[in-house]
Amino acid sequence: MAGSTFKIKPCKECGSSFHQAWQCPVRMKKKLQDSKTTTTIKKSSPASSGESRGSIIDKLDVTFAQYIKEKQRQENYGQNFCFICQKKLTKENTFAMHFINRRFVAVRFDEDNVKPGCWECNNIKHGNLEEYEKQLGEDVVFEINLRKQNKVYTYQLKELLKEYKGKLKYLQKMV
Repeated sequence: MAGSTFKIKPCKECGSSFHQAWQCPVRMKKKLQDSKTTTTIKKSSPASSGESRGSIIDKLDVTFAQYIKEKQRQENYGQNFCFICQKKLTKENTFAMHFINRRFVAVRFDEDNVKPGCWECNNIKHGNLEEYEKQLGEDVVFEINLRKQNKVYTYQLKELLKEYKGKLKYLQKMV
């Protein structure tokens, strides 16, 4: 490519030609200042609360999965069905399937993102994502994808754990 020149576009924030807008230190500083002014809730550290974030997530995983399975079982008159293939499931072989990977904590405990499923769809077909997306619908998929990058603080996870423990108890009393 002799004779061709590569022109670097200047940063939209500060006008520098040494970095792009997403790398701009001026922009990052503004974002940091904005987040400090909007965040007024004190974040608790694991040492002060007695529980680590990981242990709270582990407990929430179990409680939330039980809630999802129980909720669908009651909606279907005592039966669980795979969200994707509609196979009838027993209580023991029902899994909580995530459309968006569990590593995105913001949607890990989102009822739109998690549905009951069978072993085959969840593990062998790795979530059977094409069919899962069809079943969810494009509007729901769009909304989940918007929420997946949100920051989730430890105090929010604790609140979710309390909430889903309460919801699960309520559903189990209804039986």
